[in-house]
Order: sequence, then C-alpha cells, then structure tokens
Amino acid sequence: MVAVTSAGPGASDADLGEPYRVLDVDGSVVPGASVPPLSDDELLAIYREMRLSRAFDGHAVRLQREGRMGTYPPLEGQEAAQVGSAHALAAEDLVVPSFREHGVSMVRGFPLDRILRYWMGDSRGAVPPEGANVFVPSVPIGTHVPHAVGAAWASTYRGEDRAWSLGNGPTKGFRTGRFVVSALLDGQAARLRGASSHRLS
Repeated sequence: MVAVTSAGPGASDADLGEPYRVLDVDGSVVPGASVPPLSDDELLAIYREMRLSRAFDGHAVRLQREGRMGTYPPLEGQEAAQVGSAHALAAEDLVVPSFREHGVSMVRGFPLDRILRYWMGDSRGAVPPEGANVFVPSVPIGTHVPHAVGAAWASTYRGEDRAWSLGNGPTKGFRTGRFVVSALLDGQAARLRGASSHRLS
C-alpha cells in the first residue's frame, strides 16, 4: 500500500510540513520551485477561468441569498486550486467531485447554466457534457470516495491508466482522500498528480 504523503493517518497539519509554493507573496518565483511549462497565453487563459469561476460563484451566492436557489456551497478562495487541478488532468481522467468543485466542472466543459440548474434542483444539471468525465457532485462530505474507489477498480480491471481527482471534500478531518483511498486500493500504488488527484499504477 502506498500513501500519497509521508505523514501517517491521524497526522496533524504540523506533521505535513511546509506547503508547496511556486510564487512568493510578491509574485516572484520561489528559489528552487518548479514552474510549469506553460506559455503566457495558457497562463492568461487559466487566469481568466479563475476570474470566471469567481464571478460565477458571486452570482450563485447572490441567487441563493435572494431565495432563488436552495443550497449552494461557495468556492471563493479555491479558484486556483480548482482550475489548476482541472488543468493537471488529462482528458480521459475522471473527476469525482465533492460539493464545491464548480470551477473544476467548468474547466472540464460543464456550461455554467447547467451547474446552476443542478444547484436549483433541476436533474438536467447533473448530466455531464460528452467527454467531460465528471461524476455528479456529492454533497455529504467524503461520500464520493467510495464512488471514486469503485471507478478506480473498474478502470484498473480494464487496464486503463487514469487519474482520479477527489477535490477538496475528502481532505478534511482525518484526510480521507489520502488514506482511505490508499487502503481500499489494497496494494495499488496511488501517487499524487496535480492537486488532490490520484493515479493508479
């Protein structure tokens, strides 16, 4: 069994060490950091997607506060993690989202109006566009992990090489996404690829 972090189950945040950074607080590259090989145009497109996800989120929060939408979990502050992790995935990789992965879904091809439909209770909002490879969001925290494990086992059985993004939901508390997935894969190697993404090998 291979865990994606060296800290064991029950580890505190202090045990995980310093967060990985590419940019310093002034926007300069941290010495020794690995900068992704992206062109200026690619970086600008990613930045626009982060801005769009923030604007969408603000609009959705207003709709929810006005009573025009029931439940809506805001993603504010997670734009870079969501858009960045979505770009780290290959087209065939699968996203098994928690309840706040609207930015990931958008990057993977979900039209924004369809995301709003989902949160307004319209079942058509749960239908992913062709080729998006995104499961329906799971609202209860961590309940999407068994779905990801089942899909990973099916993919392994078929001999596919896919990554599985679990989003932010399973990384709270006892770090479900890091340890339960590793335990359930029973010897399959899970390695980190991008933010909160696991690939079987």
